Amino acid sequence: MNKWFADRNPNFATMIALIGALSVLNSVLAIIYDGTHIGDIAKIINYVLAILFLINFIYRFLTSTSPRQYILHEFGWLDILCIIPFYQISWLFRGVRSSMIFWHMGWHKLKSNIRNEGAEAILFLGVFIIILIIEFGSMAAYSFESADPSANIQKPTDALWWAIVTISTVGYGDFYPVTLGGRLTASLMMIAGIGIFATLTGYLANRYLVSNQAKAVVGKGGQVSILTRLEGESKEEFDKAYKDLSERLERIEQKFDSEDRK
Repeated sequence: MNKWFADRNPNFATMIALIGALSVLNSVLAIIYDGTHIGDIAKIINYVLAILFLINFIYRFLTSTSPRQYILHEFGWLDILCIIPFYQISWLFRGVRSSMIFWHMGWHKLKSNIRNEGAEAILFLGVFIIILIIEFGSMAAYSFESADPSANIQKPTDALWWAIVTISTVGYGDFYPVTLGGRLTASLMMIAGIGIFATLTGYLANRYLVSNQAKAVVGKGGQVSILTRLEGESKEEFDKAYKDLSERLERIEQKFDSEDRK
């Protein structure tokens, strides 16, 4: 299998794949609803997604063992094409990129990543959900508010700014919904924002605890070994290392017992 697929962070790769799929959807919306608020918001979000693809390229480029190998033989050139912000052509490259990741990882590997690194998987999934909520929340709010002459959300950019402020629970108050549909949308976005940022806090706490976690193994002869679970190590690798260490301690104890009998 090509090294390009052997991602150091499969959860991050999954987020990029989901973002690629969203970019394809946005391109379709931009074409079908061109000239409307739905098309305008979809185009703006696609420009933002281009920044995320740029971050993805920089991350892979800096962490690759050979930049030349990455660009020429590990689909780095495809990552570069995914950065193109113009939706008329970028959807093709991002769609291919997304399909390749999903094809390589498969459903079973996705479930395994979530089970072994649940906090990190939820974090990256949360980032994707935030983008979804901002995009479709702003579309819904503008649809409701634009029908009311007294509403102050009059442009797609107003709706996007309002959605960002609302989901972050900042609430500047410069834009606010006045219709029933707009207020219901705002309520759902605020509830989602609280849950997502609480998840982020839990993830950071989990990373700190896991990176400092240690397990003491005490043998009969009084030997003590500290087995530290390294940050990013999977549960299977940790259990295997723990088992190997236990077997070594048992052999040492048997050796000491045999020497004592002599």
